[in-house]
Amino acid sequence: MAIQSATFPQFPDLPAEIRQSIWFYCLPNRVAQKDGPLFLDFVMEEQKCWSPRASCQNASPPLIASVCRESRHVASRWGRILPPKHHYNLASIWVQPRLDVLHINWIPAYDAYASAPAEPLMMFFYEAALCLDRMPVSLAAENLHPFHLEPLPGDEADYDYPLVNIMNPIENDVQYCYEFGDRPAISAISATLVFICLHTTKAQALDSGLFGILGDAPVQLVDFDDEDRLRAFYSLFQKGCSNHKRPEVAKLFDSILAPSFQPRVQT
Repeated sequence: MAIQSATFPQFPDLPAEIRQSIWFYCLPNRVAQKDGPLFLDFVMEEQKCWSPRASCQNASPPLIASVCRESRHVASRWGRILPPKHHYNLASIWVQPRLDVLHINWIPAYDAYASAPAEPLMMFFYEAALCLDRMPVSLAAENLHPFHLEPLPGDEADYDYPLVNIMNPIENDVQYCYEFGDRPAISAISATLVFICLHTTKAQALDSGLFGILGDAPVQLVDFDDEDRLRAFYSLFQKGCSNHKRPEVAKLFDSILAPSFQPRVQT
């Protein structure tokens, strides 16, 4: 049986347009996170972990940017550094407006620094629409409507109103930008229902194929009804050397994979 080669010596002989296309398809499709310190404290308490390594990698330029001048040119063409303008963005992050999703990784309504609960979210939407070429956005579902992985009993049932009413003040301006900009854009908002940290080795992450071709997209969004992909992440969680010590995270997976989960999200 022939052994596949890990090298491609003919690559430099290809036309420049083909080489650049290959570099382009090596770029990760990331979830560019705006992290807030209060949310990271919550993650550390709930899931007994938080490593800055994954966040730093997710905020850094893609791996191909360090290969050669040509690959760096391709990476720079599609991405750029977004400096921290507000206290809710802990550091500069690398964003690819036409490839990534911009995610605000905290809940402004719980932030004592915000003069109004909706203010940081309004700034977030304006930044994505006006400064980042109508970049797709994501935020915690709790900003839009309370949701619990496990149904609450009787009087503690979910409320019928959003935690923060964010759409009315910005709807007209942002909608105009998305409709009449210079390129097609996705105006839908992704709402994250749960945040899970996985402990895994680099080899396991690469073998799983869940984090991009080169493993440099450590943060992923998964559709609530994509059961195959959810189970793939659960399988990776089970392989982790220390994940058996994290029953809280195992319970999160149990709730997500329960038969009642998808109907509750849809209603």
